[in-house]
Amino acid sequence: MAGRVLKPGGSTLIKTFRGAGLQELVASARRQYGKVEFARPAASRARSPELYLLARDYRMV
Repeated sequence: MAGRVLKPGGSTLIKTFRGAGLQELVASARRQYGKVEFARPAASRARSPELYLLARDYRMV
């Protein structure tokens, strides 16, 4: 969906979970964005599998 609404240079924050499919998502994001990193809110429990993928500088592919 982000590819349909973002302008070049845009950013997106995606809530993800560790597990199957995460590596494919990260690889896809790295092809479409200039910078990809993970963020974890301080309020998140230590054992929680949730991660946030922060992707910046959208490139139209």
